Amino acid sequence: MSSNDFRCPACRAKQPLQPVCRRCDADLSLLVRATEHVAALIARHEQARAQADHHAMETTARQLALLAPKRLTAICPDKRDQ
Repeated sequence: MSSNDFRCPACRAKQPLQPVCRRCDADLSLLVRATEHVAALIARHEQARAQADHHAMETTARQLALLAPKRLTAICPDKRDQ
């Protein structure tokens, strides 16, 4: 997801991902932190895959399954049924 594809969950305003909605002033800081955490997990998963670190791959896959299941299936097609 690019930052310009983000929509405020409160008012649905399309905007870049930022801590406060430009239209309704909703506090989106938790959502921003969660999105950044998911991006870091994906990067860590890709790094573990490149190093063939299966334990780290499984750990990050479990975390992604909880936080962003759709993103997990995009990078780990074998995890669709979990």
